Formats: sequence, C-alpha cells, structure tokens
Amino acid sequence: MRAKSLLRKKKKKVPTLNDLFRLYEKKDLHKLSKDRKGAYKKARERLEDIFHASIDLLGIEELQDTIDDNSSSYYTAKDMQTVLSHLYKLAIAEGHVNVNLSRHVSLPELDEKEPRKFTKEEQIAFWKLYENGDKFVRYILLMIYTGMMPGELFRIEKVHVNIAEPVIRFGIKTTIRKKTPIILPDAIMPVIKDIMSDEGHKLIHINKDNFYKQYYACLERAGCDKIPPYSCRHSTGSALGVSDIPIAVMKKLMRHKSLSSTMRYTHIDTDEMLDAANKAKRPT
Repeated sequence: MRAKSLLRKKKKKVPTLNDLFRLYEKKDLHKLSKDRKGAYKKARERLEDIFHASIDLLGIEELQDTIDDNSSSYYTAKDMQTVLSHLYKLAIAEGHVNVNLSRHVSLPELDEKEPRKFTKEEQIAFWKLYENGDKFVRYILLMIYTGMMPGELFRIEKVHVNIAEPVIRFGIKTTIRKKTPIILPDAIMPVIKDIMSDEGHKLIHINKDNFYKQYYACLERAGCDKIPPYSCRHSTGSALGVSDIPIAVMKKLMRHKSLSSTMRYTHIDTDEMLDAANKAKRPT
C-alpha cells in the first residue's frame, strides 16, 4: 500500500506559480507586515504573464524577461524576485524542481539619490520667520530638530509631551519608533512650549490638506525650494551636528527601524540621547 501511495505522489501534477502562491499565502504570507504583504501581492500581479505556467517549465530567460518587462525600479524587481524565490523554495521542498532559478535573475541598478535636506541657510530663514511671529514655521522646526514624521505630528496629543523630561512619548509604524521617545533638545524648547500654549489637546489642529497648503506657503515665505515635509526628518542629522555624536546614539535618536539589530547590542538611556540632542544649535 505504501509503495502505491508513493507512486501516486510521484505522479502528482507539477504546480503552477499561482498554485504555489496560494500555498505561500496560507503558509507564510499572512505572517508578514501589512506593507510587505501589499508589496508581495503587487509583485504577484507583475508576474501575471508567467503565473499560470508549471514551475518546472520556466527557465531563467522567461523569469528575466518578465521582471524586465514589468518592473518599474530596483525595488519592484527585487520584490518580484523575492516572491519567486519563496515559490521555488516550496517547489524544491515538494520535489518538483531542484534549483531556485530566481537567484540567477539580474536586477536593475539601484539608483539611490540622496534625499534633499534643508540647508543651513534655509534653517536660518525658518528661525527668522519664527522670531517674526510666523506660527506655522514652528511645526517645520519641530520636525527638523526631533526627526518627527508628519504622520506623527498629526496624531500627537499634548498629554504625550513631557517638557520636564523632556521627551514626547509617541511613535507610529515601527516597534522602535513606538518604544523610543522623541527627544526634545534645548534648541527647540522655546518652540514646543509655544505650541503647547495654543488651545486644544493636539499639537496641530488642521487637516492634512490645509497642512500641506500652509507648509508650502511657509517654504515660499522662507525663500526655500519646494521639497516635501519628510525633508524635515532628512535634515535632522545636520541640525544635530552629528560629527561628534556616536553613531549608535544618532541612530537611536532617529528611531530607525533598519537599525534594530544594532539596538539589541547597544544600550543607550534617555540621558545620553538628551545630551546628544542638545548638541543641536540654532545656525548663525
């Protein structure tokens, strides 16, 4: 009976990529983050041209052509390759193929452009606006000097702010950002105290559409190039004067998810983070 059972298993139909993806959805995909699941489902759509072919009939040329024709960047191509790799691993485990051909696919060059930051002159212009009574520029300065993301700014309530400590205990998206306080350096304390004196329970009381309108209008008042709010976070490092800050402290201050491995081996308390943050000075 066992021999017959093994024979039937040996004659089992070779699965298509689509069959394997359904298995992958049940087995592993649901364990991933929402963002990763979304990216891999998009990658599956980009692989549609070959998704209903048996995996043993596909060669490197078919895989390469599909990725070349349907990817729009290094990252979308990488996601496609990663999905294929997961499917090949399942097929290898079941004995349908012997080699993970996705490893032999070439990806486009990674064109990493350095994100645009606010220059020293632009930061000086922001401080001048603040001194002249500009209310909105306070939020730009707050994001620059704390590394706060726009999405956090919209959600933070005043109860999250501890001026005495001085930190903001709030974060979104990643575990590190949720667990690590936002440090308030000395340079930004007049600004955060000013914001806290406003009426209402939140730091900012306008919707996103009005925020972006006022943000770009403020850039125009400061004579700055039109760059997105996330550029404030990109500017945090230069505002902190990182040359003599230990890299582990700087990365902790920025609450970077990609540095979680480093954080497991480096203990940095709030006092060290505050000392580093207080290296931030108003440009002169």
